Amino acid sequence: MSQRAERACQQRRVAREIVQTISATELDQNTNRPIYISSTKMVRTLPNRSATPERVREYLAQTLTANHGVAPDRATELALRWKYGRGSDLRDATHWDLQRVLGTLLGPPIGHYVFNSVREDEYLEWRQSIAGVLYHYATFGAILALLLSIAYAYKDLSFQTSKRVLEMVSINVLLRWTLAWAAPLHIYNHHEDILILATIETFCLWVIWLIVATGTGQFL
Repeated sequence: MSQRAERACQQRRVAREIVQTISATELDQNTNRPIYISSTKMVRTLPNRSATPERVREYLAQTLTANHGVAPDRATELALRWKYGRGSDLRDATHWDLQRVLGTLLGPPIGHYVFNSVREDEYLEWRQSIAGVLYHYATFGAILALLLSIAYAYKDLSFQTSKRVLEMVSINVLLRWTLAWAAPLHIYNHHEDILILATIETFCLWVIWLIVATGTGQFL
């Protein structure tokens, strides 16, 4: 028996072992594999931390097909390489971990691609949570509050005004940063969002300070 035939037999055997652990999964009559793996119409959601290995394989197969243009049969083959890890293992995996499981030493960096997709889905999951929604609106609120603070400081240049302005800005910034750090630190692009708005906030604070200092003549 050739190596290719042996590898095909091993893949079918692993597929049967996986299927036997699922009580209510419909099988494809031709491939004897779970139908969800070859389906591209199902909703793809990131498995929670307590998800079973079967749920992780389902997610990996659908991600490879929907996000990376992998053929369903090839996506099935790659997904079946994930044996025992649960949802928490997928979320905590590095791109090197996923490359060792899904990729090869000289092949394309499939693990790196899947890692980016997991981070994107994790970020979208957080943005749809209560903290993420509040963070989204607090971002616009922070910018609006800073602009109003600049206008307020320009209208009434005094020490009391500058004190109230700084108090208002500080409370807003503290609220937004509290919501921001409620998210996982490693989610996709989250650190860039924080740095961008922090730059805007710093610039606006300098403008407020310059307006008040110019009007009162107190630069220190």
